[in-house]
This record gives sequence, structure tokens and C-alpha cells, in this order.
Amino acid sequence: MVLTVIGADDSDERVYRVFESGVNRTLLLLGAAYALGIASLLSYLVFDSGGANGVGRLEFALLAAAMGVIFYLLLYDGSF
Repeated sequence: MVLTVIGADDSDERVYRVFESGVNRTLLLLGAAYALGIASLLSYLVFDSGGANGVGRLEFALLAAAMGVIFYLLLYDGSF
């Protein structure tokens, strides 16, 4: 009987298997896009960096990143 110790190689392989699956990758990237969008909204509401000047650079950058992730998902999955 051979005992194996769970090491870095096993965890690396598990992470690779998670990202290799198309469903998991899609869900993780979609979650990241939602998180970026919510962070943008919270940044606008809490810090009011937009104020009288409108939307600030941070909010725009977060929304642009969220749109970039969604665009990547569309290209990667061939959903369009």
C-alpha cells in the first residue's frame, strides 16, 4: 500500500482541471464580470467620486473591465 501526501502538484492539477472545464471557466469569468460591475456601482455610491462631475475614472475602468470579460466570454464560448 502506497501512501500519497497531498502536495503542491495535486493542488495545481486540481486547479488546472477546474479551469479546463468549459462550464467552470464560464461561471468563474461571469462571476468576475458581475463582481467588477458591482464594485463599480459600490464605488460610485460609497465614494461618490462621480459627484457633480459625473462618473469617475475608477467606475469607468471597472465597467470597461467587466465589458472586456463579457466580450472575452462571447469570443471564447462562441455564443454570438
